[in-house]
Amino acid sequence: MSLSGEQGKPAAASDADLRAQLAALRRRSRRREKRLSHLANHDPLTGLFNRRGLAGELAAESRRRERASSALAAVLIDCDDFKLVNERLGRSGADHALRELARCLDGALRPTDSVGRIGGDEFLVLLPQTRVGEARAVADRLRRAVARLNTSFAGVAQPLTVSLGVAPVLEDSPSLQDLIALTELALARSKNAGKNRATVGAVQRPSGAAALLQEFRSGALISLREAPIVRLRDGCTVGWRVEPAGPCQGFPSPRDALRGSEDTEVLVPLDLECVRASLHCASPRAATAELHVECLPLTLLERGAEMLLREVWRSGRAHDVCLELSEQQLVGDPAALTPALCALRAAGIRIALSEVSFGRSSLEALIVLEPNVVKLDAGFVRGVSADSGRERALGRLARLVAAIGCELHAAGVDTRADFELLNSLGVACGEGALLGAEDRVPNFPEPDGECRRSGVARGGTTTGSNA
Repeated sequence: MSLSGEQGKPAAASDADLRAQLAALRRRSRRREKRLSHLANHDPLTGLFNRRGLAGELAAESRRRERASSALAAVLIDCDDFKLVNERLGRSGADHALRELARCLDGALRPTDSVGRIGGDEFLVLLPQTRVGEARAVADRLRRAVARLNTSFAGVAQPLTVSLGVAPVLEDSPSLQDLIALTELALARSKNAGKNRATVGAVQRPSGAAALLQEFRSGALISLREAPIVRLRDGCTVGWRVEPAGPCQGFPSPRDALRGSEDTEVLVPLDLECVRASLHCASPRAATAELHVECLPLTLLERGAEMLLREVWRSGRAHDVCLELSEQQLVGDPAALTPALCALRAAGIRIALSEVSFGRSSLEALIVLEPNVVKLDAGFVRGVSADSGRERALGRLARLVAAIGCELHAAGVDTRADFELLNSLGVACGEGALLGAEDRVPNFPEPDGECRRSGVARGGTTTGSNA
């Protein structure tokens, strides 16, 4: 005999209660698992990653590097004379100093960077998409931040300094212990040289960086690469991206060749020469549209806007230049670039944040830097139409960029399917094999700002077909 009416209500209520209890148990279980995972991967004293957590971050970054072929650098940090700190402040005071040091380090890094305590007073930093020269600049910034830290315990002031060892990660899938061993030698050099300094470990890099800079200035090696920037909705060429190149196809640009150098005294002047050549020696066709010129964020930080403005004014292009800053090369607080960017905007120069990838870019950088243009990284764009996950991510990023009032551009537009998807999502402009071939224009900067030619007429004729 089946139950019905009033007799059926208690059974139905019992089933509902059971489902609610099961759902509550699942929620508690997930919260417990999340808490246990956090405890297993983080240092209880500082809240930073521990060795296990850093190993997980390194494994994830190794997987990303396989897809994007990006650079990775590591920085090992050791607090100088921490034994004396322990003796002066006692155990509790030393723990307090370590917590303050951890907060200082974490606050000076990008959201995409990872920092962990690997034991005692030693910390390890992973810097994704960062070449060793830029990692050296990050290490110096960390060292200065710690030196400014006002630490005290129980009314006793305790200044802190750190020594740092910097090294590029060249292996595809290194272990955490490999990274520690790689940076320990550089850290030992910092300690032996007097502490409170950053040292770069051995790295294969272009020999004779200063000599390469001299070659660039003499014009012996450098030509230009020019690529059209095409408006997707109608196929019109609205700009040209111009950058210095080497003497033959496949040769890296001088800026790329030296991004791995720890010698910032060469890197920044070389970058300025690249900007100068791009402004003064672009072909006549590039004078008909906006000129996109790359510049390292480090150059703006060290030299400010004045020197760049001088070259722009000398080129006669003050109102149709867009300066591209790579999001992947931003280090530290992006607000440090604000004074220089304000001066450039006041002079009529537009700002582009380039090499942006969903999940790697910093929302803080987009908001603080207020770029006119956000340009998607070619590695993210290529094949996006065949990847539903990336397509959804691109849609979210397109809506975000539109919400903050920026134009969205895309590099690496090589196929019709990708082009149609980008156009449907509101991407304004693009560059890539489908939209126009990259041309090589052998122009050479002279000391007076003019250009000399090397056997091939300037400007070329191949622009490719617009989609």
